[in-house]
Order: sequence, then structure tokens, then C-alpha cells
Amino acid sequence: MITGGGEFSLDPVIRLASSPHVTSRIQTAYGDEIELVFDSAQDISERVIFPVTESQANGIEDARFVLFEDGGKRIYYATYTAYSGKASARNFSKPATS
Repeated sequence: MITGGGEFSLDPVIRLASSPHVTSRIQTAYGDEIELVFDSAQDISERVIFPVTESQANGIEDARFVLFEDGGKRIYYATYTAYSGKASARNFSKPATS
């Protein structure tokens, strides 16, 4: 971060990233619907999402997280690309609060 006075600072480097817990998984006609929950104490920059469905089997990339604030409630929406090994698809994450 660069302050108004021109000073530069970095957050301390963490040793390990935070991975989510899969709290639900439902198969739908459009693919798997999953719910991932992160430890709310972890900063969003320390969170890592790993492939957990067949459509993500060969990787996920290009996640774009956007923070919305409404009445003190913080909600993140995200889009990302998943690759199954045969096809790629854009995905959308449901809101996650922090």
C-alpha cells in the first residue's frame, strides 16, 4: 500500500494459503453446484480455490472477485473459467460473506 505521504508498506507474508471446506454439493442439469466456506479470519488475498468438480478437473483460472457492501454486510461475487480436459466454461460463484 502507498500512503498519502508516499510511504510504501506490504502485509506480512503468510506461510500457508487458506483452502475452503466444501459444505454442500448438489448435482444439477447444468453441472455440480457446490458451496465453499473459508475461515472468515483469513484475508481474501490468502484464499485458494482448488478444482472439486468434474468440470474443473483440469483446472480453474482467471477468478475475478468483486466486493459489494450493503448495510455493513460484505458480499463477494466471482466469475472464473473451469477446464474439464475437454471443454472450458465460465462459472459464477454465489455470494460468500465475510
